[in-house]
Amino acid sequence: MIAQLIRLEVAPELREQALALQQVNVEQTRLEPGCRRFDFAAAKDEPGVYYVWEVFDDQAALAAHYAGAYFQAWRTWMLAQPEGKVVRTRFPIDPLWL
Repeated sequence: MIAQLIRLEVAPELREQALALQQVNVEQTRLEPGCRRFDFAAAKDEPGVYYVWEVFDDQAALAAHYAGAYFQAWRTWMLAQPEGKVVRTRFPIDPLWL
């Protein structure tokens, strides 16, 4: 099982675009075979900070997720933004109780 927590920092002027892309990403990812959990939440006390909690059965399921058109749309948009406007930090987690 693969679990990771992802922190996204999004500049205020990009918020609506980011949330629209993430809504599609979340909805489609939850339908993927091998996706155990995919949650998206806003940080309560940090404007512009969002967290993604994702759990996949294995590396093949995660690779299939990364290959999906909706993830690629998000990735392409994110990488096209000026430096510092969208910051993604990935934290692999050891899923002890999943």
